[in-house]
Amino acid sequence: MPENLLGAVDLPGGGTFPSYRLFLIVVGVILAFLLWWLVARTKMGMRIRAVASQRGVMPAMGINTGALSAVVFALGAGLAAIAGALTAPLYSVQSGMGDGLLIQSLIVLVIGGIGSVRGAFFAALLVGLADTIGRLLPALTGAPNSIGDISIYLLMILVLSFKPDGLFSRN
Repeated sequence: MPENLLGAVDLPGGGTFPSYRLFLIVVGVILAFLLWWLVARTKMGMRIRAVASQRGVMPAMGINTGALSAVVFALGAGLAAIAGALTAPLYSVQSGMGDGLLIQSLIVLVIGGIGSVRGAFFAALLVGLADTIGRLLPALTGAPNSIGDISIYLLMILVLSFKPDGLFSRN
């Protein structure tokens, strides 16, 4: 971890927050904005959206779907590498270390609506809040510790009960 990010930032109300985690939040917001900008506001993003929705028609429109898929895969791999490098100081490396994150990612996609970047963003915020509140409740109220483990599943059940396609489905 960089030495200048080892400390903590004072919060209003008397608490502190680790500087490195604040740095991660800022980098995450910047990357989320850049990804949104790429997909929503550029010609390449328009092609990515077109291939995602009508892959078979795009070669007739002059779009090389194979090359575009390779670029999108490389972009995803690059984002995963950035995430891994930035979170390496916080987590130890072990077999199966991403299992919990994969399950949370799937829950975010389902809650947000498959194929919706905006939905994934807002669902990630909701899942993060539900997980944090679920883990905080036992300490504050004496509720069972299992509430923290099942809070995101309860959120998913609640959302899917009212919006089966997710919050921001493309349908």
